[in-house]
Amino acid sequence: MDKVTLMGASARASATVRAVVTASLLCVLAAACGSHAKTAKPHLGKGGDTSAPSTTKGTTFTYQQLTIRFPATSTDEQKAVFAAYQSFWQAMYSAGLDPLHNRAGLTTVTDGGAKQVLLSYFARLDQQKQTKKGPIVLGPALPRFTKTSATPAASTATVQECADMNGSRVLDAQGKPVNPADPHTTTIQVTLNRTASGWIVVAYEEKGRGCVVKGA
Repeated sequence: MDKVTLMGASARASATVRAVVTASLLCVLAAACGSHAKTAKPHLGKGGDTSAPSTTKGTTFTYQQLTIRFPATSTDEQKAVFAAYQSFWQAMYSAGLDPLHNRAGLTTVTDGGAKQVLLSYFARLDQQKQTKKGPIVLGPALPRFTKTSATPAASTATVQECADMNGSRVLDAQGKPVNPADPHTTTIQVTLNRTASGWIVVAYEEKGRGCVVKGA
C-alpha cells in the first residue's frame, strides 16, 4: 500500500488514518499550521492561470490562496508531470474548501492508495462539518524519472516539495481552527505514475521539517 501521511488533523481523524496506513500525509491535511514570516504571501485573488507550466521559464501558478512556484523546465516530460502536479494540488485545495461537493475532483488526479485515503479523509471532514482553508505555498523541484525494462519511456516521476501551509487550517462548522498552529514547513515527496491518459499521483511521503520554500 502507498505510504500516505495525515499529519496534525483532529486527534480522532489522525488516529483513524494511522490505523489504515503506516505513514502520515503531508501538512496539506494538517490542522496544525501557523504563519511563516520568511515566506512571501500568496496571491489572494479569486482565480489564477490554469495553463500548464512553461517549458522555458519558471512560472507561478495561483488559484485563490494556493500558490505553486514552478522551476524552469527543459523537456515535454517535465512539463507534463508539472501539469498533472498542478491539477492535483488544485483538486486538493478545492476539496478542503468544500469537502461535500469538491472531493470528487480527486478521483481524476489520484490513484491507488493515495486516492482511497484522500477521499476517505475529506469524507470525514464533511461528516464532521469541517473545512480546510487558508494559504498554501509550494516550491517543487524538477521531477526525477524512473524507467523499467518493460517501458522505453519513464514510468514513474518523483517530485520533491517544500510546502508552507502555516496559514492553512482545518476549521470547524463555526469557522474556528480545530488544532493549535504549527510554524514549520514540511518537505514532502509526491510520486506520479504514467498512464495511458497521462500522469497521475499515487503516493506522498513526509520527508522532514523546516525546509525553505523555493523563491521565498
